[in-house]
Formats: sequence, C-alpha cells, structure tokens
Amino acid sequence: MTRKFYLYLVFLSSLTSVYAQTGNIVIPSGHALKIEVTSTDKQGKYLYTAEDAKVIMWDIKTHEQLYTFFETKVEEIAISNDGNKIILGKACYSTITGKLIFNLREKGGKFTADDKQIYTYDRGILVTDLSTQKQTRLTSLRLNTYEAYLEVLDTAHVLLWNSKGWQIWNVNEKKLDFEYKLSEDISNCYYLPLNRVIASNFQDRDLEFRDIYSGKILKSLPVLSPDFILIPSNDNKDFILSKGLTREDQVFTLFNGSNFTPIRKINSDVVLIGN
Repeated sequence: MTRKFYLYLVFLSSLTSVYAQTGNIVIPSGHALKIEVTSTDKQGKYLYTAEDAKVIMWDIKTHEQLYTFFETKVEEIAISNDGNKIILGKACYSTITGKLIFNLREKGGKFTADDKQIYTYDRGILVTDLSTQKQTRLTSLRLNTYEAYLEVLDTAHVLLWNSKGWQIWNVNEKKLDFEYKLSEDISNCYYLPLNRVIASNFQDRDLEFRDIYSGKILKSLPVLSPDFILIPSNDNKDFILSKGLTREDQVFTLFNGSNFTPIRKINSDVVLIGN
C-alpha cells in the first residue's frame, strides 16, 4: 500500500535544535528551541510547530513560514474543523489573519463539530460561544482531580480523561454516560480517535489499549521504558511508537491504528507521520 506522508519533526532523546530544509522534508528554520508539539489541520494545508511559548504556522505545500504566535508555554494545539481557527493555551486565533480573536478562561479548549463553540474543562465541562464569547457551565462534577484532558467525540458527547481514568459525558443532556476508574495512576496516556481507545501504561509495564466505552483491553504492547513516545498520524489510521531503555536502544515503529500490528521500522532521526 502506498502512503502519502505529511512531515513532522520529532526530536528524539536529546531533542536537538538543528534545523534545515531538504528536498520534500520540512525541518523548521524558525525555531531556536526544541519543538515540543506539532499538529496539522484536517485539510492537510498547514503544519503547526510549537517550542515552549512560540508557535509557527507553515504552508505544507510551499514550505513557507506564515504566522508566528506567542503564548505562555504551549502544551497543545487545537485546530478548528474548518482549519480557520486555533487554540493555543487560553488564546483563540484566526489562521486567516493571524490575529487574536479572544481569550478563553481555561486552557485545553476543543472546538465543537460545527466550530461554533469551544468546550473547556475546569472542575466540570464548560462551553463558550464563539460569536458572543458567553460561557456556560454544563457540568460541575470533577474527574478525581482538578485537571483533565478533553476530547470531542461527536455532536453530543465529550471525553474527559486523566491519569486516574476517564468519563464520557452527554453534553446535550448534561449527564454522565460512562466512567472508568483505573486501579492506579498511569504514567503516560494518549487518546486515539480512530478506534476510540485510551493508550496508557503503569510505570514500566506494557502499553495497554483500552476501549473508552468499556475499559476492555484490546491490545498490549511492550515499551520497556515509561518514557516512550506515541505519535498518531493526522488521520489516526497509523501511529508511531518508540521503544527502548536508552537513547542508543530507541526504536521507532509504525503501527496500523486499526489492528495495532507493526508495519515497519522508522528512521530514528526524522519521523514521518502519514495521512
């Protein structure tokens, strides 16, 4: 099978800050620090790379550096479904003009399916209307802690998850549909939208892929170290998993996101994430 790849730079272990542009591989030249986060829009037009408090927007086709955004410690990049807006920290920006639209009260916002609202979490789920910037609290329950990650599952459901477990909320009816509590705090946790699974592990144990609707383990993979890296592709059909105890042992493997089977080993200098 032929795969077309969008290009993400993954800095391994030492996370060096040496950049260049070669052939069809875009390695950002506008960063002075290590790149912590990368993301592309659903249209496959723009790549976003973040170093600490700086985010650069790139044109994937032309390799041109477009807008640069500055925010306090960017840990996540949320892109609207139409690609016209992004959330960096608490700030919502236009990707058309590069200008700030408004500031949210909380970090970690996610756009609704119609891009008209933004969900955030602060001791419960809140929703902010983009046109009026009015915020409404939908739930007031906590997920065993003050912090949680949020993902929009569909037009009616939101996933909240953290190191202790996860909840699925029906935001239209404002009720909890499902909750799964883990037996102990997990070391690492990733959400893979394609199969609706949470990938997590406890300390140095195997990486477990659990169905979000039941908590059932669908697959386990050895990772050898709690400091593994898991990178889903832009369309979530594949993911890359690092395994190894030391930098010298580090091995990156491309996996099929549907059945969790390995496809091939990946060069450990530059990792290409496919569409």
